[in-house]
Amino acid sequence: MKVFSAGLLLIGLSVISTAAAVGVAPEWSPPAPAPTLSAQPAAAPPLQAHGSYVVEEVAIPTGRGDRPGTLLLPATPGRHPGVVMVAGGGPGHRSELLTSAQELAARGVATLVYDKNLTGYSPLARDYDALGADALDALRLLQVRPEVAADHVGLWGFSEGGWVIASAAARDARVAFLVMVSAPTVSPGEQAAWMASRLLHQHQLDLLQHPVGLHLTLGRPFLGYTDYRPPLSRVHQPVLAMFGAEDVTVPVATSVSRLRTELTGPLTVHVFANSGHALTAPAGAEPHRSFDTTAQWIMRRGGEASIEVPVSQGVAVPETPRTDPTTTALLYAAAALSVAGIATVVAAAALSLQRIGRRQWVRSRRHSSRLDAGQVQPPFRSSP
Repeated sequence: MKVFSAGLLLIGLSVISTAAAVGVAPEWSPPAPAPTLSAQPAAAPPLQAHGSYVVEEVAIPTGRGDRPGTLLLPATPGRHPGVVMVAGGGPGHRSELLTSAQELAARGVATLVYDKNLTGYSPLARDYDALGADALDALRLLQVRPEVAADHVGLWGFSEGGWVIASAAARDARVAFLVMVSAPTVSPGEQAAWMASRLLHQHQLDLLQHPVGLHLTLGRPFLGYTDYRPPLSRVHQPVLAMFGAEDVTVPVATSVSRLRTELTGPLTVHVFANSGHALTAPAGAEPHRSFDTTAQWIMRRGGEASIEVPVSQGVAVPETPRTDPTTTALLYAAAALSVAGIATVVAAAALSLQRIGRRQWVRSRRHSSRLDAGQVQPPFRSSP
């Protein structure tokens, strides 16, 4: 019991330290009203006839070693537009994108998927420029294929892959176009802060916005990539940006606003109703209509924007709270006290469970011994 109480005391001190940090922190403004995206419906593209395609396993030479890839080529004659598909966050095995690649290949687009290079990639470190260089190497392999129109090859990126393909396109004009799928145009740090702020607002815990925001700033010195902003102002190629109206991991309205403000080339935005981050169709239904939208936009090198329903992202992307040395010291103290307190409470709970289990074992052994000695009569059961 004393150990448990000590843990609760440490957690209480952590709360006090956090409150002190909030009290001495530089002035902070609460999140602004949530931006909204007005509906801009357009006629859905007609369904495309599906064709066959051939699959070929390839090795992609990159500056960081060969990457295994899978190439899907439409079986129809002639040169086809092509797209290199870049995975989102995580291991990034090409199997994650194979279904999407098959859908586009069946609609006449040559697709190339490859395994992400995980060198230097972890929760603590990510180099989007290096990943972008890998995508450019894959693009060059696709461009030299005789089945592909070399001047009509672009990059497709899902979620985190949007940062990767923006980096690549900003460096190389040979990228003909970009397709950004559920891609946040804010920084990783802004995205994390928005997700936390949205969750607090949803549960009417807005009083915690400032302390939670301050604690999120602690990780930034150790996670340098969280401040990465995609170089949209240097992307001059046509861009198709697609989002799900019900995405809870990307601030859709803010992302669209930044695309419209910062991009210098043509932009087509599609926001799909009844769709989340993955833009997937319900089980057993037809493939998501985003594949028809993508294929036709690539074929035509452009298209009409469509925002099927109004979009409100809950809260605006919050500004990063400013800190000073005193605030930072109090926050680190609060974090240390919190970790120590939680560890102490967990240890106390484990000890209590261990004692309860030991007592039950002792009682069971005593009961068995008394049965063996004949001191306890076993339950009597009468015959029917």
